[in-house]
Parts: sequence; structure tokens; C-alpha cells
Amino acid sequence: MDSLPAELLSIIFTLSASPEFSDSDSDSNNPAVSPCCGYMSWVPCQLSTVCREWRYVALSTPELWSKIIVNLEDATNSRICATSPLPEFTVTSMYLSRSGNYPLDILIDARDPDWDYSESDVSSAGHTPSPDDDDDDYVHPFSVQHMETVLRLIIHHFRRLRTLAIFTDRWAPMHKALLYLTWAYKSQAPPPGISCAPLLESLVLVRHNEHMNFTEPFSPPGLRDPSWLPLFNPILTHLGALPRLKNLNLRGVHIKWPFLPWWLPSPLNSAGLQELELCYHCDEVRPSTAEFRAMLERCPNLSSLTVRVSGPCCQENEEVRMAGCLRTNARQMLSMPRLTTLTLGWMDEFDAILILHMIDAPNVRTLTLDGSYVQDEDNAEALLLYCGIGSTDPRESEGRPVFPHLRSVSIWHVRAPLHSFAEFFESATRVKALTLVEVTMDAYFALMPATLMAITPSLFIPCPTLEKLWITGYNDAKKAIINVLRTRKAYGARFPEVQLDATLLDEPALVVGGECVMMESDEVSGDDCSHQ
Repeated sequence: MDSLPAELLSIIFTLSASPEFSDSDSDSNNPAVSPCCGYMSWVPCQLSTVCREWRYVALSTPELWSKIIVNLEDATNSRICATSPLPEFTVTSMYLSRSGNYPLDILIDARDPDWDYSESDVSSAGHTPSPDDDDDDYVHPFSVQHMETVLRLIIHHFRRLRTLAIFTDRWAPMHKALLYLTWAYKSQAPPPGISCAPLLESLVLVRHNEHMNFTEPFSPPGLRDPSWLPLFNPILTHLGALPRLKNLNLRGVHIKWPFLPWWLPSPLNSAGLQELELCYHCDEVRPSTAEFRAMLERCPNLSSLTVRVSGPCCQENEEVRMAGCLRTNARQMLSMPRLTTLTLGWMDEFDAILILHMIDAPNVRTLTLDGSYVQDEDNAEALLLYCGIGSTDPRESEGRPVFPHLRSVSIWHVRAPLHSFAEFFESATRVKALTLVEVTMDAYFALMPATLMAITPSLFIPCPTLEKLWITGYNDAKKAIINVLRTRKAYGARFPEVQLDATLLDEPALVVGGECVMMESDEVSGDDCSHQ
């Protein structure tokens, strides 16, 4: 190592701190949320203390210090010194200084693993509770004042921001963050026509309390009304206040929806926004139909759209609820030819239909339908019909599938009649991967050849190109599922690779690949199966 040139040593140092990702789906380990996720932020400090040469190289490599993670440890300085008091966010200040002029990736994680789900402190005890503490003594260790302190440090470096992600569990710290980001334009005072965050490509704002987020009324009510639009430069409405923004993720966080289109990059001067995620907003703070439509009009080049319990409510568009709602009868739909990934989660299936009624996205390849947020007997009958035939009435059809090029479909916690699943699966002629999580038996039977279900007089195999099938929460339907697959094979479909999990937490209980089935010997018989 001593003989390596400084340039090569600098590259090695940078790679040594690169993210290590686990199999966890949490935001803290998801590189799509922030480049800081999984980043070993302690590595630069350790490298700089090995020897004089390494310290010189480390301090001369601004990229090494450009990923900044702000969390409870930094707030309490436990990484720097556990015994003597130091100013708050010493690590953050050090990284900001040592990163020079290099573009910044910043993650502010203000969550507490021991949070008691309260929205305010009821005591001034000032500590995170231990198992023996009384719940009433809980004080959140990352307070509004902590958020204000760290943003005061960061605000002067916004022009270097490349990505920014903020996680909170309470609303008050997020509210403070939104206010500070709104004031950023005034504090930075950039020249006319210049963005205060010209390099920003990704903005992720997440309030990790999804059930509180979409439960009526909004809580806390005193902080409900939005008076903010982060990093907004009112002079740049024609170009977009954030000209390089590619990813916007607002989960449980609402902003000034009417002004959002002016804030997004103009598709005339760039590719525009690529990924948009709106999740977990109660009715009081959701965008209206007009606001949501204006938002989508500003980003026609979207490749990924996720809307879970957000977007416009159907109450203001009752015509969508009418039986026989046809896409051909819809008002001018927004053309979104580059949209390839679509995820919808709903409390009212007609909210999801309203979104589909608004867009024309024939090139969607990956579709996720998530009914986890509603417990009705049938929570997606009309939605499945609409996805399959472009109508909420099975007697009417648009004549072509809404998503003719689907390759991968995931259906979570959806309950609907057999005919709804059948219509949707019959339209999915190119699907190769299908995920079914805690659905009703009708979803499995809908994969049967159509003649056996008497849906149509002619033979038709739903999802005829299916290659992979993942089923979770199948209860006692194992034999029925295998029988469905064998019947499909008898009518000419291939026997797909199958993974069955009893619950989301279980290891696979059954794997079927080609002509091989791994199960207990008394559950499977036939010439097409063999044990391993």
C-alpha cells in the first residue's frame, strides 16, 4: 500500500466506504431512497487516522466525505466522544468542511427506534426510555431543535446538494424541515434565474407513521395547512425551481400542491421528472384532481409512478363510480408513453380507477396493486375489471387491455370475485412473473383455462406466458394451486417456477420448477413430478 500513488489510494478509499446493502426492504437499506443508505460513514474517519500519508490522501479526497448521514448518534456525538460534551452535529460539520465543493448526498434520519408513537413529549425527562421507564416520561431524542440546528448547518451548502432524504417519525420535525427548506431561497439569495439547488436530482421526504398519515383528521391539526414549497425560486416558474430533479418521493408529507408543477423541471429543457411517489395522505391534505393532473402534465416522461392512499379522491368525481365507466368515455387522457412501472394502493378502489382514467400508459411493464389498506369483502372488483377490459362493467369493453405489454404483476391483499380476476388475467397475455400475496382462492382459480370456468366458449389460457409464480399466504390451498398449474400444463401452458410461502415471514414451503416439485411425498403424485 505504501508504494501506491495517491490517486489510486484515493480511489481505493472511496470504494472502501461504498454502500453495503442487506436484504431488508427498509428505507435505511434502500439505495433507491438515498445513495447514503448502507454507506459506511465511519470509514473516512478511520482511514484518516491510520498514518500521515493516509490522512493526507483522505483529506485530499472530497468525494470521500460527500455522503453525510445525520442521525441520533451524530446528534448526541456518541461516535466522537462518549464522555465529554461537544457541539451538536460535529460529524456533520466536519464532513461538510472536508467535502470541499463536491456534490453532496445528505440523509437526515430523525427516527427513534424506541418511539412511543406520540406526536409530542409530555415530559421533560430528556432521555430515551429504557424498558423500566414509565411511558409518560418519554422524550424524543431528535427534537425540533435538533432539526433546526442541522438545517442551519446544511442550508449554506444547498447549491451542492445532489440528493436529500429526510426521515422522521413525528410531524413537527418534518414541519420544521419544510419551513427551513422553504426559506432556503431567501437565505441563499441566488441571482435572478438561478436555482438555490441547481444540482438536486432526488428529494425524499418521509414521515414514518403511515396509519397516522392517512387517518382522518390530519394530526397534529395545528400544523396541517401547508405554507411551504421546498427550495422554491418563484422566478424560475418557466424552467422549474429544481431543473435537474429526477426523483420526488413524498410519503406522509404534503406541500403546496397548486404550485408543484412550477417547481418541477420543465420537460422542454430536460428529461424532466423520472420517478414520482406520493403515499399516505389523508383526504384533508391530498391533491385535488386538477392539481394531480397538472402535476402529471408537468412530467410526461415519467418512468415510475407510485400512488398509495394518496392522489385525488373519487368523491369529487362521482361519474367514475358509474357502472360501465369506459376509458373511451374519459376526458382527454394524459399520454405517458415512457411509464413502465406503476404501483397503486388504495382505501377506495375508485380512487385508483380515477388515476387510471386519467392516464394513457400502454407501455407499463410492471404493475403492483395493493389492497392492504382496506378490509372490505370485495375491495378491487371494479379495479381489476378496469385494468383488464378498460371498463367497470363486464358487459362493456374498450376492446383492448389497458396494459397490453405487462411483464410482471404483483397483487397484494386483493379480494374480488372470480370473474374480475379472470378478466384481468386473460388480458395479461405477456406476463412472465406473477406475485399473489394473501389473495382469495378465486385468484388461483382464475388462472384456469377459460373453458373450465365457463367464462368464454373458446379455450383461452390466462397468463399463457407465465414463467414464475410467487404465492404468499396461501393457507391450505397448496393442493388446489398445484392442480391449477397441472391443468394449465395439460392445456398447453408451461409449468412455471413456483415459490409458496405460508406467510410473509416464512421460508419457501414449496418450490416448483419445470417438472420438479418439492413437497411431502403424500401430497404429490404423478409421472411429471419427482423428488430431490
